Amino acid sequence: LSSWFPAVTTPPSLYALLPYCGQSSSGGSVTVGCLDSSYSPDSAIFTWRSNEQLITDQVKTYPPVFNKNGLYTLSSQLTIAEYQLDNIHCKVAHKSNTWPPVEIPIPVLYTKQPSVYLLLPSAEELSAQQSFTLSCLVKKFAPKEIFVEWTVNYQSIDANKYKNTEFMAESTDYSTYSMLSISAGDWDRGYSYSCVVGHETFPLKTLTRAVNKSSGKPSFVNISLVLMDTVNACQ
Repeated sequence: LSSWFPAVTTPPSLYALLPYCGQSSSGGSVTVGCLDSSYSPDSAIFTWRSNEQLITDQVKTYPPVFNKNGLYTLSSQLTIAEYQLDNIHCKVAHKSNTWPPVEIPIPVLYTKQPSVYLLLPSAEELSAQQSFTLSCLVKKFAPKEIFVEWTVNYQSIDANKYKNTEFMAESTDYSTYSMLSISAGDWDRGYSYSCVVGHETFPLKTLTRAVNKSSGKPSFVNISLVLMDTVNACQ
């Protein structure tokens, strides 16, 4: 006797498929996938997007598989440069809109802990000007989700008092810097200024660098565990 299944409508369950930990990439590229599991009826369509832009190159979608339970499974894969694997989403929809589309993000694989530098003006600038600028350079990090803010005497400074630049992309990494204008009077009074950086690769999630007139150079704050190797995303 042949098996018979009633016509049912079952929305899919969508899963991201990632390379196993330690898998080497080919020419800096990586292959990720999406698995559309247990849906019915057939005629599902996969699409891939990066920052809301449709991706059509290096996409391979396999024929659907009919399972013994009467439901279908469909898979698709995308090969992309590792440094571009940021804000990638896969989406599955039904040709007849039988069930609502389902979309999921692809987790970021590549991470790198930033280096943070607090830069001071020259001694001549410090002595000659009524105000000057502190700069906080945050260099070579991934993914690009990060926050940079400033404090004075450990109190938050309003965001409109400083300027964070746009991200600068360097191959697989990003860099940015922030500039804070301060008065020479507050500096002479010994006010302490700190650049606070938050990134997922820091064991304590934030890194703070502080400076004041008496220190004469930037100081480390709460970073005894930060000087470790880049956090491995596979951990």
